[in-house]
Amino acid sequence: GAIIGYDEVSRLAALNRPPIQLRTGCFCNPGACQEALSLCDDDVTEQHASGHVCGDRRGIVNGKPTGAIRASFGKDSIWEDMDALASYIEKVFVSRRHVSLQTQQLNSGANQSDNEPLVIASLFVFPIKSCAAMRVRRWPINRCTGKLAFDREFALVDSSGAAMRLHSYPKMSQIESKIDLEHSIMIVSAPGH
Repeated sequence: GAIIGYDEVSRLAALNRPPIQLRTGCFCNPGACQEALSLCDDDVTEQHASGHVCGDRRGIVNGKPTGAIRASFGKDSIWEDMDALASYIEKVFVSRRHVSLQTQQLNSGANQSDNEPLVIASLFVFPIKSCAAMRVRRWPINRCTGKLAFDREFALVDSSGAAMRLHSYPKMSQIESKIDLEHSIMIVSAPGH
């Protein structure tokens, strides 16, 4: 397959019937985006030099992705929501030629490894909104909300009590938080502190 920009996926999802709502972009955190997309420093520098900035809806620069797509499911989601998303992805982005070739291989017994279950390759939790991500191998889901436990549960606020956002305070991306589930604590650190 080929890389498809998050911007194109998002626009087509909005035109779908029923419309599909996706979160797209770069996690409000360039460092987390760089890690999740396996971009090297030169890739990020090249994207910026080409004029790419947060929110510009340029999903691909020089053949490399600039953001990701996230579909959120929670306690109010129903099976039909997931089915609509899967149907949309299949209808718009799956090559029929590839599917029929794969079906022929499976029916003939060739390439059984193609039939292996899908696996999540990377999982990130953002305990403090707009701050650095915490990469985890396994993570509990809050049974009440259906969300990853502690994901974006905390925020930094200014003196007026308004939540601070990375867009206005870019150094927030350097603030790291680690949640220790066993001891029920969160450790927050930043360069020089």
